[in-house]
Amino acid sequence: MRTRNLCLVLVLLSSPVTAQMGRPGGPPGGQPPPPTQMVPPLGQDFVFEDGAWAEYTMARGPMQMTMRFAVVGKEACGKETCHWLETKAKLPGGELIHKMLLSGDPSEPKNIKKLFFKPPGGTAMELPVAGSPGGPGGPGGPGGGPPPAVTRPGTQGAPKPDFKEIGSTKMSISTKEVEAKHMRASFQGMTMDAWVSPQIKLFGLVKLTAPMMTMELKDFGTGAKASF
Repeated sequence: MRTRNLCLVLVLLSSPVTAQMGRPGGPPGGQPPPPTQMVPPLGQDFVFEDGAWAEYTMARGPMQMTMRFAVVGKEACGKETCHWLETKAKLPGGELIHKMLLSGDPSEPKNIKKLFFKPPGGTAMELPVAGSPGGPGGPGGPGGGPPPAVTRPGTQGAPKPDFKEIGSTKMSISTKEVEAKHMRASFQGMTMDAWVSPQIKLFGLVKLTAPMMTMELKDFGTGAKASF
């Protein structure tokens, strides 16, 4: 059961990411924050299955968007195998794409070995990553030391979510049917209902509802290819 990831998805939706993208006072030029803030901290439950993808509709207040997560390849990183994870946010102004070469959990800056960003209608550009020249903690970058630790719900003194299984149900996703477990969690003063299934790769989420926030699976599958 991937209950740990449900709480982490809530962090994604409740973060300033969706509120800031493309708005005045947000990141320059509408560029979203680093993917470590866009991608749910997937933790040990995440499995890099080549070609796996899941696409969601997401809403936070009046803002709506579509987010697609996909594992689009792998390559050697020294003695270990790294995987490319692509996140694609479909907004009224176009598609915002991040492509990350990862050695592990995407929420941990140290696991990002390469990072590319492609703005709507623009060309892909490589961005500095933690510890690289110009990147956080690297030569010429902010901090000049190791990147800060990522605080996770339920760790480092943070409050732990209280999950309860409500039941199970069959849900239709596009032309597919999945068996999902209904879970309910209380986290930081909010109540969240989520439906999860091991049939859904990446972080297992089928649907999530929380105050002023929703995230619902549109479709999923295999055979994903990189956008660039």
